[in-house]
Amino acid sequence: MRFRRKGKLSPRFIGPYEVLERIGNVAYRLSLPTELDKIVEMDESLTYEEKPIKILDTKTRETRRKVVKLVKALWLNHLTEEATWEVDDDMRNRYPTLFDQEVEFLLFRVFLVALWFCFEDEASFKQGRL
Repeated sequence: MRFRRKGKLSPRFIGPYEVLERIGNVAYRLSLPTELDKIVEMDESLTYEEKPIKILDTKTRETRRKVVKLVKALWLNHLTEEATWEVDDDMRNRYPTLFDQEVEFLLFRVFLVALWFCFEDEASFKQGRL
């Protein structure tokens, strides 16, 4: 059993497996090995929700009549190259905890800058002397 780089289940590398029952016109229930159990977690309705794990970048797109703020979201189980641009307001409404991490990081940076100004020069900052 082998997977491609993007993890797609190509028939060339996966299978064949025993067909347990026919569910629909093109849907079948298969007998899969235990190695494939945790590839994708699904609920009872067989749906899967993508979850963002990090905001990589922000930008503003201006049209003639309005300004739209966008964020580049990195999604769980996806590579950085597969990150997508999403509307900032929509992401803040659906995933508010994602932006709490961003606020904590910004506060930490403000703290470091304030700490920097307490020291006389870079050498005393590195040595920890006020």
